Amino acid sequence: HCFRDQVFQLCKRRRSDSTPKRPLSFESGSLDVLRELVDAGMGVTFLPELAVRKLSSNQRKKRIKSFAAPVPVREVSCVQSRLFNKKRIVDALIQIIRESVPKELLEREKSKIIPIGNQS
Repeated sequence: HCFRDQVFQLCKRRRSDSTPKRPLSFESGSLDVLRELVDAGMGVTFLPELAVRKLSSNQRKKRIKSFAAPVPVREVSCVQSRLFNKKRIVDALIQIIRESVPKELLEREKSKIIPIGNQS
């Protein structure tokens, strides 16, 4: 739900003074629609790696260009009130999230990645 803001943060971070300024435009909040717009020749977009994984290897070869290091990443955090006393529920939720993320994404070297999003 915050992917749009993270892409803006990433573009701001990667832009240099010599980079031509072009307006960013989003046509949809749906990753599938954005991918279809690109497939129709209507521009370029950013996709999170989990969205790319469902593409065929042929589609990935033709259409996907990965970032050079440092690679931007997104982080999932679980935040709870100190007053919340159902630790087992939170721990179970965290375990389910970890189990649903592909292992190779969890095992990436931290030195080769940069966080995106609010850095406050």
